[in-house]
Amino acid sequence: MRKLFRVETDVPPLSSLLIMLSLLLLSIYYTMPIMINLLGSLRHLYLAGSVFMFMLGLFLDRDAKLFFAFVLMELLILLLWKSIWNAQMGFGNYVMPVSVFNIYFTAAHYYLLNERAAEEKLLFYAILAVNTITAVTTILTFRSNPWAVRNSTRTDIAEATKYRWRSLNIGNWNYLYGVVFLVPCLVFLFCCSRHKLLWAAWLAVIMVAILVSELTIALFFALMAIVLIFIGKPENRLQFLILLAGIVFVVAFAAYLDKFVYFLRELTENIGLGTIAKKMDTIYILLTENTATGNASDRMNLYGTSLSTFFDHPLTGMIFVKESPIGRIGFHSEFCDLLGGIGLIGLSSLAFFLYERYAMIKLYIAEEFRWRVGIITAGVFLLAVLNPILYAPQISMNAFLMPTLLVHMLERQTV
Repeated sequence: MRKLFRVETDVPPLSSLLIMLSLLLLSIYYTMPIMINLLGSLRHLYLAGSVFMFMLGLFLDRDAKLFFAFVLMELLILLLWKSIWNAQMGFGNYVMPVSVFNIYFTAAHYYLLNERAAEEKLLFYAILAVNTITAVTTILTFRSNPWAVRNSTRTDIAEATKYRWRSLNIGNWNYLYGVVFLVPCLVFLFCCSRHKLLWAAWLAVIMVAILVSELTIALFFALMAIVLIFIGKPENRLQFLILLAGIVFVVAFAAYLDKFVYFLRELTENIGLGTIAKKMDTIYILLTENTATGNASDRMNLYGTSLSTFFDHPLTGMIFVKESPIGRIGFHSEFCDLLGGIGLIGLSSLAFFLYERYAMIKLYIAEEFRWRVGIITAGVFLLAVLNPILYAPQISMNAFLMPTLLVHMLERQTV
């Protein structure tokens, strides 16, 4: 049967069609918030059907290693939810999006291992289209609801704006962090494609969406990705060390970003640039507000909470501790929470994840593209140190699946 499906024909095998369709359905749902309203009570059936379709596609493809890696990751997700997140989020609100994160990561490896030219091109442009629609609607509606992204998950303001936010298709913070990893793809397209004006305009739209979102660190990440990609791969060890030192300097500078923004606010106000001064004032408030989501020192305390739990129970974390993780887990760093929540199981899982990604890049991606794809993977890890990201499938979609599809397209020069 497998040989029958693998004959030289323009019609892809059933397994591949199921995987592609599931990815399209999930990408539309998680990229366009308006879908939550449109589907209503059917959304659970929609999501469960899409996940089942993906798993069936993997099973029919008979790639045992990829299928069982996916299943093992699902078991780890359940363990993670049981030991940590069940105190914060229900089964469906956590396990389902984390499963989709796993799907995008697995799908990236699936397309690295298989040549599916027509499907890859369709998937890439379809996901790029829905990303752009949400970016544009986000920009257009921020005039009347400028804090929607930051406050869409905060109970006090979210309840008042939730319906409006969904109906206007404004992206939440998961989406905005996700499109940060779309930025390298667009820069890559700008560098390699003949249609430079098109990709420059597309990049501008995405960057404006990030800029108006009030997510300062997202803008910082996006700018860093652009700089690193334009710099290119270091040719020798000295250049790499200089680049590494530069990144460390920038990150250290970010710790004092509030003072720099305050200086810019005063400067622009004194020379009559009122609009820019107002923007600087907004960013300054966000950087210095006395909450765990806005103050760097408060976040460090939350990271320390998870790490303290890890040092108390280094082998299994909170798995066998019969108490609520509230007060024992900080919930603001995927890396620290993995350590505190499931101990060395979490650490070994993360090490396996990074090794598997490195091996895939080295084996299946041409050398000229490895630097850019490696930057994206490193960016995901850095963001995971600073934020919880597993329940944001938009990040894995744009960080793993989209670069994989793009690399294959560029290798065939089909863009």
